[in-house]
Amino acid sequence: MTSSVNFSVMAETFTLFPQLPVELRQQIWEASYQRPGIHIFDVCFPQPVSSKQSRTEQAFTRADETQGKTRYKTYENQIFLDSLSITRGPSDGISSPKAFTRDPSMYRTTNALSSTCVASSKTIKRYMDSSNQEQTNSVYLPGKGKRVSYNNTTDALCLHFGPSNVVENSTQDSLADSACPVMRNNISIVLEGAWSEGMAASLFAARRVALDIRELWSSKELNPTIMEVVYLCCCIQNGLEVLYLIDYCVGRCQKCRKGELTSGELTNRKCDLAKELDPEDRKMDVVYGTGVTYREVSDLERLGWDPDHPSFTVARIMGEVIREQQGASGPFRSVRVLVCDEEGTDEGVIAVHVNCTGEAS
Repeated sequence: MTSSVNFSVMAETFTLFPQLPVELRQQIWEASYQRPGIHIFDVCFPQPVSSKQSRTEQAFTRADETQGKTRYKTYENQIFLDSLSITRGPSDGISSPKAFTRDPSMYRTTNALSSTCVASSKTIKRYMDSSNQEQTNSVYLPGKGKRVSYNNTTDALCLHFGPSNVVENSTQDSLADSACPVMRNNISIVLEGAWSEGMAASLFAARRVALDIRELWSSKELNPTIMEVVYLCCCIQNGLEVLYLIDYCVGRCQKCRKGELTSGELTNRKCDLAKELDPEDRKMDVVYGTGVTYREVSDLERLGWDPDHPSFTVARIMGEVIREQQGASGPFRSVRVLVCDEEGTDEGVIAVHVNCTGEAS
């Protein structure tokens, strides 16, 4: 059963559902809530005055006018998390490397199940036992004035930094060497800014974090990116067990050869590069979203990686930094690479569109 379920439509079209045996209904609710899940959030930060409406302003646009203004004043100069922003599709003239046409976060399905009926709500509560705080992480969305909770033991918290408007940085207080002006991307802006208390707490507690690998490095400026990656790892390493790096080009990109690959082709063997990142002999991870499935891949060489490839360099350094920060007794296991498979949906809407540069990634 796909993880993308329109429960309101199901209730209208399948009127005999309440007459099904209790055991069968329970199986349907459990199958609808696939685990482990991924939960994707935009990282919002202040933009230059000359730019269009900032992501920070967008986060508060639909909030209650009075409370929205009050909260906006509190967060306008802070960095915080918000629900994933979406576009309508290619007709919008997508120019960024990646765009979501719907939010594939599993918490969307969780929320729908929680409000469908008593039985489905109990199913969610059973898996999300709030009494065990060690198993639950919470993400506060100040623009919505809401909090999202998820299973911190199994699920992944995914950070979406968005396309970078790269500009030259000549300030004297940047993370990079001030004597060598470099190109600043969104991650460097986030690292130099003031994090909200809620975002800091969520990342401090997160055990599994996912990132888009193309948001971590620029094809023209890898060396400055390494410094940013090191600082980012220092910020998220506490208690971190697994770091996922997502490659969205596989199976969907029309500008690079990875668009012709499938996740199945990338799991036939575990190459030496994958073994260097993760020496464990184990079953590959599968992480579920709403209408998509993220599958771990182990044939990184078929992705075009080699020991000097920027993606592998970034992945290797991130693993080394996290282990060094945690020490020998730390919980960190490995850096793992995921690809995103679209699953069949009733609407037939593709969740993720990719518009890469066609360069190796």
